[in-house]
Amino acid sequence: MNNEKWGDLKFRLEEKFPNLEIKKEERETSMGMTEFVEQVESLEFPGPEGRMKIERISRPRVEDVKEHYHRRKSDAQAEYILSDEEMTHKMTIYRWNEPAQDWVEAEFDL
Repeated sequence: MNNEKWGDLKFRLEEKFPNLEIKKEERETSMGMTEFVEQVESLEFPGPEGRMKIERISRPRVEDVKEHYHRRKSDAQAEYILSDEEMTHKMTIYRWNEPAQDWVEAEFDL
């Protein structure tokens, strides 16, 4: 989901749910030998089926992967070359599970 559509979704949810909670955070993470920061933005609101959360994770796009091999194959490591300009985005929808007191990824039958 691109930035324009994400903005539209936030706007529509703010109109429909006045008590919409918007949270932003940055997480340090790694892939192979490469460390980077990903931005996490979440929208929490009381939906028709209980509390809902939509989470969008934005991270740099992987441009290339370099494998570093050693004599023992188990020592092989991957180095990811990340874009300075382009980002990838992943959106996930969660429902609040009251008995477990935790967010559970929503499943939709299409």
